Amino acid sequence: MIRFSGILLALLLPVLSFAQKTKKPTLLVYGNDIEAFFSAIQSAKSGVATLWVVDQQTLVPSLTEKSITLAGQHNLDAGLWRSLLFATNPALPKNDSSARLLQTDTNPQLFKNGIERMISGEPNLRVIKNQKIISLKRAGKRWDIVLTDKAKYEVLSVVDLSAGNELSALAGLSVANTTEWLSLDAYTLQDQRTILASGRLSEETLSVPMKVFLQSQKDNYFQNPLISKLKSASADDIPFRSAVGQTLGAMAAYCAFFKTDAGQIDIRKLQDELLQYGAKIIPYEDIPVDDVHASGLQKFGLAGILKGEFKEGRYLLNGEDSVRFEEIKPVFNQLYSRSQIWFLDNGGDILKWKDLLSLIKYVSQRGDELDKQIIQDWHKKLKFEGEYDGNKTVSKYQFAVIVDKYCKPFVVRTDQSGKIIR
Repeated sequence: MIRFSGILLALLLPVLSFAQKTKKPTLLVYGNDIEAFFSAIQSAKSGVATLWVVDQQTLVPSLTEKSITLAGQHNLDAGLWRSLLFATNPALPKNDSSARLLQTDTNPQLFKNGIERMISGEPNLRVIKNQKIISLKRAGKRWDIVLTDKAKYEVLSVVDLSAGNELSALAGLSVANTTEWLSLDAYTLQDQRTILASGRLSEETLSVPMKVFLQSQKDNYFQNPLISKLKSASADDIPFRSAVGQTLGAMAAYCAFFKTDAGQIDIRKLQDELLQYGAKIIPYEDIPVDDVHASGLQKFGLAGILKGEFKEGRYLLNGEDSVRFEEIKPVFNQLYSRSQIWFLDNGGDILKWKDLLSLIKYVSQRGDELDKQIIQDWHKKLKFEGEYDGNKTVSKYQFAVIVDKYCKPFVVRTDQSGKIIR
């Protein structure tokens, strides 16, 4: 139930008890559509008492007022958006085939039902309809809020997902709304470690780094950094909008939960929180959402060891490609001090299985039992094809799976700019 506290296992039980007793909201989401809904749901799932204020009766009009047809999302229909798809028809199996079907045959009433199911399943979420916010003032480390019915609330975080970020004027804030950032093909490995949301927008795959979200917030008042890009949004952009809303909800919830500000967010904890709820942060479009190693591949991608390929507007892992020594040496040396010694004694062009296992055993101080474990798990758990052969070339997919499983590079801390901290 409480995800951020799950990161701090020692604090799990006390925090869980506290969260269950909390009644007053500590986070407010304002808005009526896609981003607001998923922001509120994510915040509630993160264990934060959340108030979602909607200025009309209808929730999520983009989905509930008319039928829509979404183009194929190229294995990017993930996160809470995917949860909503399955909530519209709980009888269907929760797999990629069902997700594709639910996006091509939509019904407003089914979406209404799914939205209500998700809301009713969140004890930390309260929804107030037909109310506007008429006052928003900063008071110390909190925000004081007044609604049109004169109801007053004090919260630690505010997520403004109204059509025109209208709360910023109420609060007298001037918040940058940066919408330009690098294309995925220009991302460095350091940039890759900072991605928080990805999806398709205007027929191109985009990833939004943390710095863009940070530039569109002030004093734990968060707003949509993509609002100008979405003015002519189509139905096909809804999954991406969902991912942005989910990310904003997680960021604001982090600040409210830990009573801190956005500049202190631990990016690894934030990314892990999003992954817990199915977010596909690294947009590998050649990896199915329900791939058996999907979560591990996400963590591997966020560790920034290998770059994918941006081709014809799509981002690919190219899992069948080989791995070169020169590709992995610099990052491994940053992540693991012991690897520097290993690379002094080992080298070559293309990485083979015997090289990979030797490297892993050296940096993680494992013995030959690792070889036996890999052979034993080859088909049953790892789901690899063929047979293990130490002289065979390692594919990128296999490399990513094994490195995530046995080296756990995602747990190595980075700062908000993606720089590795050791």
